[in-house]
Amino acid sequence: MSEHVKYSDEWMMNDTVKTYRDFGPCILEASISDELYHILWSNALELRKQKRPETDHRKFLAGNIAEEYAYINQFSKEEDKRVETELTWFAREYSHRATEQYGLKKPHDIKTFEDITLVKPLWVNFQKKHEWNPPHTHTGALSCVIYLKAPYDINMENGVNENNKHSNTPSAGKIQLSYGQALPYSSNSVLHTPKEKKILMFPAWLEHQVFPFQSDVERVSVSCNFIGRNSIYWRDDLKYREGN
Repeated sequence: MSEHVKYSDEWMMNDTVKTYRDFGPCILEASISDELYHILWSNALELRKQKRPETDHRKFLAGNIAEEYAYINQFSKEEDKRVETELTWFAREYSHRATEQYGLKKPHDIKTFEDITLVKPLWVNFQKKHEWNPPHTHTGALSCVIYLKAPYDINMENGVNENNKHSNTPSAGKIQLSYGQALPYSSNSVLHTPKEKKILMFPAWLEHQVFPFQSDVERVSVSCNFIGRNSIYWRDDLKYREGN
């Protein structure tokens, strides 16, 4: 953990943010700052190295993954402030765009954008070959996944692997967001290909899953949730059964 580090605010001039609505819910995709990426990645490696019992987050998550760690007492004060500031900005930007651009309603526990609050701790998933996350949802108002490592080998599986290349839905290592029923002239899911330093944000109630892959590499992601200050889940010790 580093101390007395001053971070820039250039990430707020973020022209990579985009929202789209391929189906019911609004989805936000953007690039995180290099500074946030470094904080999350360096501390993820420390969590893995230390393997403190209290950071083992598997029993709170749906993932069939051997290594899932919570960022408990891991960040320095400066790092913690930076993580919370940038991620909360994305969550509030999501809510602003969803309501202003698409006219969607906010949850009842979010009266203003300032009510949107990051739930701690964040957690990191080190997904290896043959591991996966089954269909699940999260608790709270919003959820996000940040990709720290998305090896090219996994994407190559979808084009050259014998089990994938002939499929009409090659999905190795991808995250699938699902909503509603599969009906004629309607799509009820979206497959998203992870990219390093990208953040994906969506409603916490949205069902999603992560498919396994066969390459001998690691797919590393960080996840967290956001709630409103008026939420019944407004408790510092709240734990979840989820994953990304």
